Amino acid sequence: FTMGVRFVLCVCLFAAAGALRTPQARAPASALRPSGKAARSARVRLDGAMRHAAAGLVFFVGAHTPAADLLGLRAMPALAATKELTPLEEAWDYADRYFLDRTFGGNDWKEIRVRLVESAPTNMPDDEVDERAKLMYTQLGDKYSRVLSPKEALELSKYDVTGVNVNVMRRPSDGALIVSAVPPKGSESEIAGVRYGDSVLSINGISMSGKTPFEALEVIQAGTDGTVSMGLQHPASDGDDAAAASQFSVKLKRAYTVTASPVLSKVVRVGSGERALDVGYVKLAEFNSVGARQVGDALRSMAERKVGGYVLDLRGNRGGVLEGALEIGGFFMGKGVPVVNVIDGFGAKTVYAATEEALVPAGAPVAVLVDSGSASASEVLAGALRDRCRATIIGERTYGKGVIQGVFGMRNGGAVILTLAKYQSPAGTEINGIGVLPNVDTWLKSTSLPPLLDGDIDFAVHAAQDSAGQACSTSP
Repeated sequence: FTMGVRFVLCVCLFAAAGALRTPQARAPASALRPSGKAARSARVRLDGAMRHAAAGLVFFVGAHTPAADLLGLRAMPALAATKELTPLEEAWDYADRYFLDRTFGGNDWKEIRVRLVESAPTNMPDDEVDERAKLMYTQLGDKYSRVLSPKEALELSKYDVTGVNVNVMRRPSDGALIVSAVPPKGSESEIAGVRYGDSVLSINGISMSGKTPFEALEVIQAGTDGTVSMGLQHPASDGDDAAAASQFSVKLKRAYTVTASPVLSKVVRVGSGERALDVGYVKLAEFNSVGARQVGDALRSMAERKVGGYVLDLRGNRGGVLEGALEIGGFFMGKGVPVVNVIDGFGAKTVYAATEEALVPAGAPVAVLVDSGSASASEVLAGALRDRCRATIIGERTYGKGVIQGVFGMRNGGAVILTLAKYQSPAGTEINGIGVLPNVDTWLKSTSLPPLLDGDIDFAVHAAQDSAGQACSTSP
């Protein structure tokens, strides 16, 4: 099992840990009961956080790379290769294999297994199992890692990003896509016979051979008729006869059909006289499955109009899937340029490069706007553009979330959220707890909500223009 971080790297699971600015969350959304205006505001924040966490069940369980994709990370055997583990054993084993901090928060992890796992009676009630698993993960001392009970994991299914309650991951042994979580009881997918561990052969008539979970989601969301057709196969290892393990198809109705657009773009005429120019402004609210494509469409249109500069606004963008940062990085720097270093708990480093060709002309000034709410994938992209001297970073120091989580489904319907790796900028600069330092540290007149004031666009692009060739330095 190679923990190759082609996960699609789960750089957004701060939300699953209880939202960016909060310490360890202690209750699911249903347990939080503020009142009045505060309640409405809290529900909005939790809704966004739970959607991010639900995305984790799609992408970050898919944190497993087949042998053909070896990326220099430590190879590990498949989990539960020889026997079916209990929920407590599963939770312990995931941390033992993949947790970033190999000191386990300064604990003897094997002693914790003896104390909390092996001592558990066979007939322990489910709620006590959940309690003990949660206690075990508090020992890790990591605010992002936690165990979700089946009930709490079900809360995420209300924010199902596929719309059909079928989340997918890569199978450890060969990288093929499989169903990564138990479909919710009574859901259309469960009634149709979809099971945890089923192989996903095709979606909407498109073969899933060699596809990532991120690409699978894109196929699902590209459908326009409100349904999703899937070709599946039950695993023969379930003990079924050969007929039960044969291929079958399901057609599921999607709970929703539209993924919200995270992109706002416009072209603004700024400056006067010799300094007058058209500037392309792109605001990206989050890195989701459609964001990179829409940013690319906007930049392509702006390049055709021959704009004189570009402003990419990442303020308030708390992250998302890393694939988006790799794609957008390519639009500015070109395919193959390093974007981020990923280091696992065993010290193995993998360099991830931009995956798309450049759309922005090499000489065009680029300003990237950030603030303390820019996190995770936003920091990856901003750090890469800064290290490459391809953009002038303007605004405030970013949030500083430089660790990566994976969400692993468990056989009892619960889930484990676990910190697996950390990332650095291409120059090797740490991001976690530090953030990305801007080249120009300043407050902009407008808020982080779009659209940006034209005066700020004028300031940003001319700051980038004036600092051409000096974008790697920082200044107050």
